[in-house]
This record gives sequence, structure tokens and C-alpha cells, in this order.
Amino acid sequence: MGYFKLKKVQDLVWEIEGSTNSEKQTPKYLLNSQIDKEKELDMVLGRIDFSHHKNFIVFGMKNIKLLSEIYKRKTIVSTMVIIEICKETEENLFVECDEKDLAFLFDRKRVNLTIGSQDELVAQLSIVLGDMLKLYNLRNTEIISMPYMKSMYPNEMQGLTKIIFERLHTFVSSYGNSVEDILLGMDNYLDNWRHIFRSIDYIHFKDMYKDKPAIIVGAGPSLDKNIQQLKRAKGKALILCVDAALNSLLNVGIVPDLVASIERLELTSKFYNREDIPDEIVFVGPNVVKDFTLNKFERIIFTGRAGDALIRDFGSYIGFNNLDIGGNVSNVLIAFTEHLGCNPITFIGLDLAYTGGRTHTAGVSEALGKENMIGYKDKENIVYVKGQNGEMLETLEFFMYAKNWIEMNMVRNSQNLFINATEGGAMIEGALNQKLAEVIEKYCLEDLTPFSDLYDKIKEDIAIDKLGTTQKALDYIKEVDKYLRRISKKAFQYLNKIRTHKGVGLVNLMEKQRGEMQAALDKNSAGRFILQSIIISYNRDIHSFPMYLSKEDEKKMLGKSIDFYDTIKKVCDRVSEDFKAYKLILDRYLEICQKEEETI
Repeated sequence: MGYFKLKKVQDLVWEIEGSTNSEKQTPKYLLNSQIDKEKELDMVLGRIDFSHHKNFIVFGMKNIKLLSEIYKRKTIVSTMVIIEICKETEENLFVECDEKDLAFLFDRKRVNLTIGSQDELVAQLSIVLGDMLKLYNLRNTEIISMPYMKSMYPNEMQGLTKIIFERLHTFVSSYGNSVEDILLGMDNYLDNWRHIFRSIDYIHFKDMYKDKPAIIVGAGPSLDKNIQQLKRAKGKALILCVDAALNSLLNVGIVPDLVASIERLELTSKFYNREDIPDEIVFVGPNVVKDFTLNKFERIIFTGRAGDALIRDFGSYIGFNNLDIGGNVSNVLIAFTEHLGCNPITFIGLDLAYTGGRTHTAGVSEALGKENMIGYKDKENIVYVKGQNGEMLETLEFFMYAKNWIEMNMVRNSQNLFINATEGGAMIEGALNQKLAEVIEKYCLEDLTPFSDLYDKIKEDIAIDKLGTTQKALDYIKEVDKYLRRISKKAFQYLNKIRTHKGVGLVNLMEKQRGEMQAALDKNSAGRFILQSIIISYNRDIHSFPMYLSKEDEKKMLGKSIDFYDTIKKVCDRVSEDFKAYKLILDRYLEICQKEEETI
């Protein structure tokens, strides 16, 4: 029995240091259970079903022996997230245990140790919850609480449990794009090919507005309260708006510096369906929006999309960079203002919830038409979030995901001041609530260089090799197409093997094939991303089966595996047909670029 020191590593994540504390006196901050450890061990272990692959979320780490036993008994692909609420994380922390019981804490792939105040734990959990193994085990996530945690921190545990499940579902949604959605983005990218050569990569704007104020304008119903006040900030703060808020601003004479879109769908083009969009507005966003939208702007900044592996890797291959822009248009603007170096960053109209029964400012329904409005209460996926006054508000899942992304992003960029001047809607944890008038009075004091002027100056020094870029794009499309054909062939082989298998060993064969297919899929991240929703769904199904299968379970697993390989083959073959069209588009552009070079 000895004392072992804990240390912080990797941006807030904790681990055991590995050497015993040689001091004979008891350390000042010792995490050690004061109740009968053996009794606690029997009481907790007796309630746990270890026959399934699970995510074990364990509140409390004062009984290391208990944690060690959970680790020993869990399946090999089950994970553990250990949470200890502690207000004194700046001091040396120790645990008391036998050295042999510490081995599990060095399994960093499957065990995460988080320690701190509630706010610190939220930050740590945002880091450790997003790996693929936890997504596969999501259906069997189990909360385990040591008795002392229940009695000492009931409110904190309740809040953290809610955040854990919100974060897990947010990560699932970020991987859940359908094949159709992914290919629609790629369709638009190639339809927009000519716009690449007149755009600027976002990377060129790094810290161009260092420590200058920015105001991000959402299209929530509370925008109506602040829209007149916003006029005072024009020219003294960078004003960036989401596509749905553009008409509301222009209708009252406010010309934003930038506007963003993120959606691939035709519907969002309706926000730009007016003839008087001022020339000085700069478009910013990923190159997956409709061509109609980009045609409305003289100045374009492409952000790429770090979370979409196909767009990300394709862009990287042809020489463009990728920004982590989340999944919501407001997320795009937040990420870009951070890249610009803006500080503080203020939100208005970012309700992200039903405020007075509405999700958007009046201008949105005027632009889209009521029949196209998203967010009415008769839609599915209603969830509840805390409002700014502590009340619980109805919202939609995708608004909750946007809120979660903003909160996780603020943790990663804690050096910035984020101000929520929305005056309604969801509480954004980590942002300072302040009225827009106060923000303008305090921070919007100096005239700023117009963003369009800065854009034009940067554009003068940028030249894109049209022929070389197009050839690289064609090479990349051919490479991904080869990968898809290889995966299709392998899926067909595996499908035949399990269909024709006789005798014992079927489960072992399916697990062997699953591992081999995973290795083959991982050889091309963009190709794998196209198939991501199918892969995650299959692995979550397989991880839902118990460790020891009945004959009925084995039959069900066979059915899941047959469906998986059959679907993978069909999708790969269909996507290859789409890639033929991509190659034709790029071949045509190659001819155009070659003719242009010949005339120079």
C-alpha cells in the first residue's frame, strides 16, 4: 500500500504518474475512500452486468481497488471514464492503493481519468468522449456512482450526466451524414469549380483583426430586440451574419462585413434571392453550397471543412486548408472570427431555442415561405435546454448540437472573451451575458479597416495554378474511386464467405472479417467517410450483442453482417458511378485550362 501522485497531461486530461510518494506523512490532498472498501466493492460490482460491451461512466475514484476490478471484468472493447469532483486541482493530488491495482490507468485507449471542478470536468469530458470506440458502445452506456459522490455532489452529478449524454449524441451526429448528403456536397464542390480560382483560402486572414471586436448575428427571434442597436457598431466592430439573418439586416440598412452559409441544399439559396446584395459583403464558408449562392458575391473566402473527411482531404490535396466549422452556420462564423484573432466575440440573435414559441426572426419565414420553415413544434426531435433565466426551453436537436459545439469550442479557446448579448433563448455555458448596448459602449471604440478593402489587398498577391490544381483534383478522384472498387470487391468476398460457411466458428469468422474490413476501410479517410454512417451503424449493432452469444444472437449477428457487406458493396458501386461524372467534369476543365495556357 502506498501513495501515488496524479498529474495533468494533454490539455486537462489526467493520469497516474507511476511512482510512489516516498513521504511517510499522509499527503494533504488524498483521494481515499473512508468507508469499508470491500463492502463498497461487493455492493457496486453486484449491480453491474459485464456481459456486454459498454461505456462505463464512473463517478468517484477514491476506491482504486473497485475501479481495478471493473477494468478486469469488462470486455476488451468496453471503455471507462472516471470522474472525480475536486476543487483543489492546483495542489498535489494522491491516491492510496496497492501498486498492482494501478495498471488499468495506463490503458489510455480505453480508460480516461478526469478530475476537477464542474466547469473543468465539462472541458475534460469534451475531450475524452469523442473517440470511435465510445460511439460503438453508445447503446450500452452505464453510469456507476460511488456512494460518497451521491451524498456529496448530487447536483453536480446530475448536471454532468446530462452533459455527458448531450456530448455523446453530438459526436454521433457529427459522424452521421448520409451518403447522399456527403455526395451532394461533393457535387456542389465540382459544380463550383470555377469559383475556386476567384476565391481566397481562409488561411490568409490569420490574425488580421487581432483583438478587434466582432459581432456574430444569428437569425433567432431575439434579433428583433437588438437590430437597431447594431447600427451603432457598424465600422467599429466586424459584423458577420448567418445567411438567414442577411435580409433582416439589409432591410434596416445594416450592411454586414461577411455572411456565411454551410448547407448544401437548394433551400438556403433563397436567403440570397434579391438583386440588391451590396458588393462589399464577403461570402465565407465551405465550397459545398449551391452555385447560385456564390454567383451573388464578388468576394469569396473558402473555409474547407475539417469535419468532412472527403471535402477536407480533397481540398488539402489540391492545396487548400480546412477550418473546424462545426455543423451549424453560426459555428462557421465563430471559427472564422477566432482565426481572424477577434476579441471579444459577441453573439446576438443566437437563440438556439424556441423564444416565445418561435425559432427565427420574422425575415426568415418571409424568405423561405412558411411551408419550408424548419423548427416548428410539430417537427420531431424536440429536446429541452436551459434558458438564460434558468427555465427549460424547447428546442430542436440540431440547435442543441450547435450549442454544444459552441461550448466545447469556447473551452478550446479560453483565451478569448465570448459575450452572449442575445437576450433570450438558450443559455450558452461559458459565455458572459451582457446587453449589446453595453458591449458597444465598452469595446466598439475605434474605426476598423473595412473587410472588403483588406480582402482586395490580399487578393492582389494570390495566384492559383488552374491547370495544376485541376490535375491534382482529377488524380485524387481517381485514387478514391480505386479505393471504393477495392472495398466493393472485399465486401463481396466476405459476403460470400459468411453466407456459405458451414459448421462451427462462424462468430470467430465474422469478427475476423470485421477487423480486416476495418483495416481496409481505414486506408483512405475520405473514402471511409463516405461509408461512415453504414460503418458506425453496423459496429454499434455488433457491440450491442452480449459477449457470449446464444444461437439466436448468432443468427441475428449473421443477418447484420450480411446486410453490412451487401450495403457496402452496393454503395461503393453506386458512388463509383458518381465519381465517373466527377472525372468527366474535371476532364472538361482540364481542356479549358490547357487552352487558356496556350493563349498566354
